[in-house]
Amino acid sequence: MPKLAISPTFLSEFSRLDHAIQTAALTAVQAYMTGDDARTETVADASDPRVRLLHVGQEWSGVVAPGAEGSAWLIAIRRHDDAAALARDLPAAELPSASRAGSSQVAAPDDGTIELVEPGSDDSPALTGPPRVSGPEELSAVLDKSFADWQITLYPRQHRIVDARFAGSAQVTGGPGTGKTVLALHRAAHLAHRDAARYPDDERRSILVTTFNRVLAQILSQQLDRVLPDRALRDRVEVATVDSLARSLVQERSGRSPETLGREELSERWRDAARADGLPYSGRFLVDEWEQVILAQNLTRLPDYIRCERSGRMLHLAPEHRTRVWETVQRYTGAMEVANEWSYPQVALEAARVLGRSGPRYRHVVVDEAQDLHPTQWRMLRAAVPAGPDDLFIVGDPHQRIYDNRVSLASLGVNVRGRSHRLRVSYRVSQEILSWAMPILGRQPALGMDDNADTLAG
Repeated sequence: MPKLAISPTFLSEFSRLDHAIQTAALTAVQAYMTGDDARTETVADASDPRVRLLHVGQEWSGVVAPGAEGSAWLIAIRRHDDAAALARDLPAAELPSASRAGSSQVAAPDDGTIELVEPGSDDSPALTGPPRVSGPEELSAVLDKSFADWQITLYPRQHRIVDARFAGSAQVTGGPGTGKTVLALHRAAHLAHRDAARYPDDERRSILVTTFNRVLAQILSQQLDRVLPDRALRDRVEVATVDSLARSLVQERSGRSPETLGREELSERWRDAARADGLPYSGRFLVDEWEQVILAQNLTRLPDYIRCERSGRMLHLAPEHRTRVWETVQRYTGAMEVANEWSYPQVALEAARVLGRSGPRYRHVVVDEAQDLHPTQWRMLRAAVPAGPDDLFIVGDPHQRIYDNRVSLASLGVNVRGRSHRLRVSYRVSQEILSWAMPILGRQPALGMDDNADTLAG
């Protein structure tokens, strides 16, 4: 049976073709692999007489080139005339060899064709590590592996996102089971490889992988150990929660660890403060007003608070009421400062100020479960890495938001416009489960961190 080789990213680019062309191409490939040569033809005046055209349909053909040990390469899928022209002009010296099968790349031009392009530039580095499933042979091999291996397996459609070079910050969203966390891990590994190649003599931890939850951070660290088995590369990546990072930065400046208070304790104390000042508001309302409005917008002056927008806040506050709330906030936060007591957003905001004075700590930051970060934590992460190519790689799902944090990345200096991707294939949720769940959950869009509505369409 003939062996037909394709590049690791072929399937992801193949998905961009029209569905009818995809079906016809798969049928033609399957026939070819069973030994049916009826669909192939030689190419007159071809530079290499071994090159064949594989008929996909009335208007489309594939270009099949010889490989080593009886194998063949599917070089391109194009409209018939273009495929014939490519086959004629393809020099034998430039045909891909089987020894390069693991590192070839596929590019999809704007005309909808699929074409194999050999590597060699910095835009398509070949990485080693866990298997990347990209075809039947790779899939069969991975099926024999453990569930732990499946947990760190990168899926075909995600290869180009992991390996891409972005002009600035980038964002990836997707529903449950679409592989966001795995993608974030492989992105961190990719950045570690690039960082080591570019700064071989600088072995410091230059890449930060962060999230909001301590247990998730531990899981990320353990899985990254397997994605990056090379100790020297792994040591370039630090895994920490945003809260632990903020705490360490503040402690580094002040020499003592801030004592953080949970929301329940804060609510009780703010309730007592409201009663003492005669305010008709609950402790929970004051905590939310302080964290979701004043700290979120980094308001330091009463006039700014009176004029600010309070998006998402249910209770309207007239200017005179805002003045009273502000005075209570100033008195109570002053008492907290004396007692070295902090809320978590407060610590993050102070950490951002520390970084503003000392300068960035990392060259790249990868954020998982980004939808649950507070604006002050985003200010800290923005200050932790210099603005530039591949600075922040953000992964999350606005529909899975746990906390009511209203975040506009653009307002915080994180611009992902034109660099957002949505994963639409769930590898964990079946169509049956989805069909039952959607009528219950509804299809209301969620406000994304890029200020656009994040819908469930598709």
